[in-house]
Amino acid sequence: MEFNDKKFIKFLKKQRCSLSVKDDKTDLLEELKKMEYEITPEIIEFLEIFDGKTINFKRGCIDKVSFNCKENLLDKEVADRYAYTVEEQLLPVGFNNNSFCLLFMISKSGKIYGGFDGLFYLIGNNYKEAFINILNDEKILKIELKAEPCTFTNNIYYINENDIEEYKNKFPNSYIFEVDGLKCMTWEKYNEVIKSYLPLKKGYIYTIADYDKLDYTFEEHIIYMRQIDVEYLNKESYLIIITNYESFLLKDLKFKEIFEEEYKNKILSWYDDLIEKQTWSGSYKPFNILIVNNK
Repeated sequence: MEFNDKKFIKFLKKQRCSLSVKDDKTDLLEELKKMEYEITPEIIEFLEIFDGKTINFKRGCIDKVSFNCKENLLDKEVADRYAYTVEEQLLPVGFNNNSFCLLFMISKSGKIYGGFDGLFYLIGNNYKEAFINILNDEKILKIELKAEPCTFTNNIYYINENDIEEYKNKFPNSYIFEVDGLKCMTWEKYNEVIKSYLPLKKGYIYTIADYDKLDYTFEEHIIYMRQIDVEYLNKESYLIIITNYESFLLKDLKFKEIFEEEYKNKILSWYDDLIEKQTWSGSYKPFNILIVNNK
C-alpha cells in the first residue's frame, strides 16, 4: 500500500495529530539546551507535533509508540551510546513497550533511529519516512554498532601454584571464582561452583535436569556467563582460578576437550570485544582464567 501526503495526513488525524497544529515546547527546549543538546528546526518541529502523544500503528513489531521526550531523557546515556556509532547527537523521544522494546531517537538532521539492546536501526531519514516505513512494514536499515577500542586482551594463563598471588596482583579488584579441579571432576559440579558465586534470580537459566542434555548445556553456559556482568554482578574485573587442573572435568572429558577454546573464543572475547557492540548496558571488562597445574 502506497502512502501519499493525503493518506499520511489522514493517518495523523486519526492519531489526533496535525502538521499545522503545534504545541508550545518552550520549557522543554530550554531544558534540553541546559543539557547541552543542540536544538535544530527538525527537532523543534518533531517535538511540537508529536511530543506527549501516542501513535498507534497497525499490529506488528512496532504497534504503539509513546512520544514523551522528558520521560525518555532518563535513557540519555543509552542514546549517547548509539550516537557514538553514527557520530551525531541523538535525542531520545519515544518508546515502544508492547512487543518490541524500541527506544526512538531523533538526530539533529531529523533522522529517526530505533535501538534495543544491541540492535540499532535507521527507521527513516525524517519522521514522515519513518512512520510510512512502519506502516508499510518496510525493511529498515540495521546499523552495525561501533564500540570504542578495548585497551586489554583477555586470556588464559597457565601457571604454577606459586604464581597465583602474583597473577592476582596483575588483575587487581577482580571478582574471583575459585575452582578446585578435584571437586569439579564433572560438568555439573563445575556449574554448581560457578553458581555459588552468583546471586540466584527467578527464571534462572539452569535446572538440574539441564545437565543431562550434554549436547547443548555448554552453549547455555556460555550465554549465562555472558550475562553475569549486566544481570548479576557488575564488577570491575573477573578472574577464574582453577587449581588441580589435571583433575578438572576428568569424568566429563568431552567438556574438558572444548573448555579452553570455547571459553577463550566465546566468553573471554565477549568481554573484551562484543559486549560493547551487542549490548547497550554492558562494558568492556577484564575477564581472565588462571589454569594451575599442581604437578
